[in-house]
Amino acid sequence: MNQEDIEIKSSWKLNERHYGALQGLNKEEIKHKYTEEQVQLWRRSFDETPPLLDKNDPRHPVNDSLYKDVEENLLPSGENLRDTMKRVIEYWNAFILLELKNKKSIIIVLTEIA
Repeated sequence: MNQEDIEIKSSWKLNERHYGALQGLNKEEIKHKYTEEQVQLWRRSFDETPPLLDKNDPRHPVNDSLYKDVEENLLPSGENLRDTMKRVIEYWNAFILLELKNKKSIIIVLTEIA
C-alpha cells in the first residue's frame, strides 16, 4: 500500500477474555475437574468469574513481558464477561469512538503473538 505514515496503536484492553486459572488448559480436562455445568456457567454467565490465577503463576499477565508497561493492578487475574466488556468499552469510548467522531478511517486487527 506504500502507506508508511500509518499510526499503529495497540492496547491490552482489547484482549480477549482472561479465563484465570482455566487459561491455557484443555477443555476436557477442565470439564473433568469442575463439571461441564460449571464450565458452561463460567463461559456463558455475565457475572460468574472462573477461579483466579495467583500472581506468581507464570500464566498471569504480570509475568508476561508483553505487559511490562501496564500497571500491575490493572491486569486481570481472571475475568467474567462483565469485566471484559467494561475494559473494552472503556477503550472504545476513550480512543476508537474519538477517532470515528473525527472522521478518521480506522481498522481494528486481531493479532496473535506466539
